[in-house]
Amino acid sequence: MVGAWTSPPEWFKAKDYRHLNSLDASGWLRELERCARVLNDTLARLDGRPDLRQEWDWIGEPGWTENASFAFIGAPAVRVVDKADQASLSDLEKPALIVMASLRATDHDIMEGFKKILLEARRDSAGPARKPGPNALNAKYDKTIFGRWIRHRIVQLCDLAEWRSRLDEKDRPKDVDFGRWLFEGRDGSIDKLIFDAFKMLESAISEIPALTLQVEREAEEQRFERAQGKPGA
Repeated sequence: MVGAWTSPPEWFKAKDYRHLNSLDASGWLRELERCARVLNDTLARLDGRPDLRQEWDWIGEPGWTENASFAFIGAPAVRVVDKADQASLSDLEKPALIVMASLRATDHDIMEGFKKILLEARRDSAGPARKPGPNALNAKYDKTIFGRWIRHRIVQLCDLAEWRSRLDEKDRPKDVDFGRWLFEGRDGSIDKLIFDAFKMLESAISEIPALTLQVEREAEEQRFERAQGKPGA
């Protein structure tokens, strides 16, 4: 098969990824959790380690791991604590900014003070969902971020990488082959396009915790609106 990968495999040609264009934050979270599991199994297979099914299938009903994905369990974005310092935080809670707000102050002064402190902290610890332009406290996962993931073909790349890991080493297509398949007709170097795509895939998966927190907050807001009987909720 060496040198024979002039076109992608038939299963990839037949697969429809158009649903990605309509995914909201919750949909992208499920997709990234699946990609995280797929990428983990891919790297395990290439390293000669057991994948998720081989390592964990024995503890439950046979095949239960087939639809398993990686999810994030951690601390909420904001919470009230009675007493805390950096030494008391667990790894799941870090990095964190511990702020004390005086309830004697007005709500306006508290919010303005927090914004100033957060902007200063972000200089040393950049937040997820970053966008070009001046620093502002408005970063969130939206169509701008989702469009970036779509343009970089991160889901398609994840599926191709997993498929490649199952082939004999001598039969595996190269990254440049992936680049030709995924970015046909795109301006720029194929090598750079596929390199950037792999980096974007890694970045998106690393941001699952932040996306999880946003999805949970949005779901809570929707539940509150339904309880209030607001139209369209």
